[in-house]
Amino acid sequence: NGTIWNKPAPTLPPSFETVQPWQLSRVLSHNSSLSESELRGPGGTGVNIYMLASGVRASHAEFRRPDGSSRVVPLFGVDGSDPAEDCADSWLWYGYGTYAASLAAGSNVGVAWNATVHSARFRTTCVFESPAIWSPGGLPSAMDAVLSTFQPPGVMVIDTWWSPDRMSYDDDRYIQAALKARLDRAQVLGLPVFVTAGTGLAPPCDNVLATHPATIAVAGVDASNVLSLFGPGNSSCIDLWAPGGGPGSPILGALASADDGYISVVPRGF
Repeated sequence: NGTIWNKPAPTLPPSFETVQPWQLSRVLSHNSSLSESELRGPGGTGVNIYMLASGVRASHAEFRRPDGSSRVVPLFGVDGSDPAEDCADSWLWYGYGTYAASLAAGSNVGVAWNATVHSARFRTTCVFESPAIWSPGGLPSAMDAVLSTFQPPGVMVIDTWWSPDRMSYDDDRYIQAALKARLDRAQVLGLPVFVTAGTGLAPPCDNVLATHPATIAVAGVDASNVLSLFGPGNSSCIDLWAPGGGPGSPILGALASADDGYISVVPRGF
């Protein structure tokens, strides 16, 4: 999972009432019979979004309630990391968890703007891959934390992709078995699991994350309904196409390195 830079981090528009992120406009356009206020409605009130990523900056304005408290609940942090913070090296990147969580549940750039975000952090770095992602202390343990605390209604969002032989040190047999066991449990619990489709180098059909009945594999289209920049190699096992950016139509989301920062990028994973 990653990104390409499209332009420097923008300043927050003076009013999201007049300058709406295109991804929200696209969602609204497919529900033309509803007004924006009707579409956003209660904004996911009472819904739990379990975000498995690099941590979520809980202090960001996108997750701030009117009383100043945060809608982000720390759930799990690999190797003692803080799930209420994003990667320390997020300033070199855009911060996976904070950015992804804002698109799902941000007050201004997200759809479920009143949902509760439960942060399960399975990686400690945003820039470099880490064997800890697939170790017992990484993604499988983050999934265990969600499965043991899940309260419906809710969804699990896994902000990474995996493919056999993605990394030379992967134990493919272990990964497949470990993830399948946890996805089986999610299916029993009635917990939908959204996963990124990956990049053109990782066809989604060759791994359990994309093909398990409990998962919904998501890939992106740009503002012209063209496959996102990294999408052409991922078209065979996609369950859901969503605004995913492309040249000229980046996605505006929360920047992990500042409480009031935003960035427009083209996500690679979805």
